[in-house]
Amino acid sequence: MMPVAAVHEKPPSETGVGQGKPLFRVFSTEAHTYLYDTATNQILTIPEDLARYLENGEFTAEELAELSADGHGGVLLPTSALPLKLWPSLAEVQQAVAHRCRQVILEVSRDCNMRCRYCVYADRHRGERAGADQTMPLETALQAVDYLASHSADCPRVAVGFFGGEPLLAPELIRQVVAHARRALRGKQLVFSITTNGTLLTRELMGFFAANDFITLVSLDGPREAHDLNRVFAGSGAGSFDVVMARLREFKQLHPDYCRARLRLAMVAMPGTDYVALVEWLRANDLGATSSSPAVDDAGVYARAYRERPLTGMDHLRDEYIETACRGTLGARRGDLDFSIHTIIFSPMMMLLRKRPVPTDPRDRTIRRGMCIPSSERLFVDYAGELFPCEKTDGRRHLSLGHIRSGVDARRVYDIIVGFHEFLAHECAACWAWRLCRVCAPSPTVGDGYDRDTARRMCEAHRGILTDMLKMYCTIMERNPAALDCFLEDEPGMGETT
Repeated sequence: MMPVAAVHEKPPSETGVGQGKPLFRVFSTEAHTYLYDTATNQILTIPEDLARYLENGEFTAEELAELSADGHGGVLLPTSALPLKLWPSLAEVQQAVAHRCRQVILEVSRDCNMRCRYCVYADRHRGERAGADQTMPLETALQAVDYLASHSADCPRVAVGFFGGEPLLAPELIRQVVAHARRALRGKQLVFSITTNGTLLTRELMGFFAANDFITLVSLDGPREAHDLNRVFAGSGAGSFDVVMARLREFKQLHPDYCRARLRLAMVAMPGTDYVALVEWLRANDLGATSSSPAVDDAGVYARAYRERPLTGMDHLRDEYIETACRGTLGARRGDLDFSIHTIIFSPMMMLLRKRPVPTDPRDRTIRRGMCIPSSERLFVDYAGELFPCEKTDGRRHLSLGHIRSGVDARRVYDIIVGFHEFLAHECAACWAWRLCRVCAPSPTVGDGYDRDTARRMCEAHRGILTDMLKMYCTIMERNPAALDCFLEDEPGMGETT
């Protein structure tokens, strides 16, 4: 096992804000009015007159004193001035770094045969590296697999992912890594995955991925007019849709059962995307998606474009999801290709709400957010062996974890967690959504640091999404209280490097 440097804990600051007030969110479905109470993490039905009073947001000193006495089971307890306590502790970080690495993602090649206009490595993003003709040395790749083997004692199921650039520019390296991983990780359930633009798929590679049960993610943005708008070849600037679709048709013809189970699309939903039309296109082509994310850039160009040409069709998908859940068939449909967009958009938040701890100690202000312990859920290894929390943080120097030769620096991991907490602590302390927050370190990052304006826009958007998801959750639970029980035993997925 690679050594973990000795570290000494420096407790993060605990932050409260001003006079303590209750934190909550009032919202309504067609049937009822609800209170989401942050202190207890409960969702309660309330009368409309109370809802109107709460939304006014004014509490007298006497009312605050009465609520502080905790005579209501902690509901509406004024907690905004109580200090936030950071999860995890240094000891938990050390344990996770040493024994709970579940997945390594290898930047097989930094080069790419395409030049997608929204690529995060394009010049719209400050502090990102640009594409270059650089391939990961085999020695580095094998060291990464050995690191996973020696740091995953607590993980019966582990994964090795291949990423880029375009990883299929180095197919022989991938084959050698797979062979080595099967030896080094013998006795564990081993998952392989690859994210590729699909243009370099050959029959031989298709057979290799099927034989090794890869999760294969192909970047495809939908119909030709959407895909070719941005996903173009280097040099010629020609669209790649026809090439990718030809490869996918051949793949499905040669390995139909494998493709239905393991082949998925990684999609970027550009401004103006109609989700209803996108789902119909996926259905017509017998394809499913594992992600559908908006394009982003540090300059805010895409954010403005989405405001001018918003995504449409989401209400229709939401209604279909609700009906599926209320019929009790949500669990059975989550593998359906034509339900894949519904699943990736709505299921994460429905799972979060269904599995939230209730009741919660109202004075427990241990905040987790969406940030994992870096290197535990994913460990991204760039072509040169530099280590980062995930593929979304590649090249962000403030999130660097070390080098594969020396391993992950546990002190560095802890400092990153503390630094992210302290950057957001003031805003989080008085935010009603802090118990449900899924924001993680890449979200407010611009260049090699966190950006305050980006964070505020991000948090405001996240609160809006949470409000919509609370309404959706309660609409489902009103009609079928057992509809979301399929999520209670779910564990986080692995192997999807999108």
